[in-house]
Amino acid sequence: DVLLTSADDISQTALITSTNGDIGLIAGDTITQTATGDITTTDGDVLVDAGGHWTMDGAAEITAGGQDVLGQSGGTITLGVIRVTDAATNQIALSAAESIVDGNSDSLNIEETVPGAATSVSLRAGTGMIGGAGGTTSATNAQALDLNVDTVAASSATGVYLREVAAGGAIEVNTAASVSIDIDGVVRSDFDSGTTDVSEDRMLSSLADLTTGSNGAIKLVADDGTITINGGGDATGVSADGTGDVLLESRTGGTAGSDVVINAGVLSGTGHITLNAADDVDVNAVLTTGGSGTVYINAGDDEATGINGIALDAVVTTV
Repeated sequence: DVLLTSADDISQTALITSTNGDIGLIAGDTITQTATGDITTTDGDVLVDAGGHWTMDGAAEITAGGQDVLGQSGGTITLGVIRVTDAATNQIALSAAESIVDGNSDSLNIEETVPGAATSVSLRAGTGMIGGAGGTTSATNAQALDLNVDTVAASSATGVYLREVAAGGAIEVNTAASVSIDIDGVVRSDFDSGTTDVSEDRMLSSLADLTTGSNGAIKLVADDGTITINGGGDATGVSADGTGDVLLESRTGGTAGSDVVINAGVLSGTGHITLNAADDVDVNAVLTTGGSGTVYINAGDDEATGINGIALDAVVTTV
């Protein structure tokens, strides 16, 4: 194992690597990774815990083969690339007291490298947003977090902006697994010829759904694959506070389909709700908005074969 701890800051400008061990960076204040500040472990987990901001350069990469990555910050997390390589299961959990933002424009931020693996990611932003939208157009958002994962859950105050890239295919909103990391293989040598166990462990609990407070919008786009909304143990899968709009959009159709499937409630206080699929839209749970909020459902019917259209099997309510 490799463990770096500081009561103040950590500035990483060179590679930290382990074959089978875990790698941890724990700082009382900021953690900064430059373009050459990569972390790589073939079979270990990665833990990053900053009391202040955790900032990755857009070219900085974290690669973990031990199934788990946990990152938390007392400020804002700025993401370069987090890459997970286990062939079976990968779990990433990120939590920031403020925001989680994109540090590399439209390049990947979180990626599974083995398409057959089951990869989940949970994202928590306390007072700010996940991704962003400033200065973008409706078709292109370089500030969104770019994902290649299977399951996502997110909670923020002022907005959630996510894009599943074409290579990732389908994405599901459901329960993202809890993540626990224990770096227990590091022992300090003391001046009196003794030793002290300096193990560090952190845990982030499971998270379900896409939710916002403070009038936060929720936008999830899949470039080439189906979006499925499940409830993660309850009847609601997406809930935007107040005037927050909701967009669930699968963009590119094909014989395999790029659908929007709603199996759990999609709610907004008074914001607009849009379900936009290149192929089919299947609504099996309630869509509800109030005030001036509207509901727009569009099925592009781009599949080469099969039955296309809108299957509306639940109540849609607007005020």
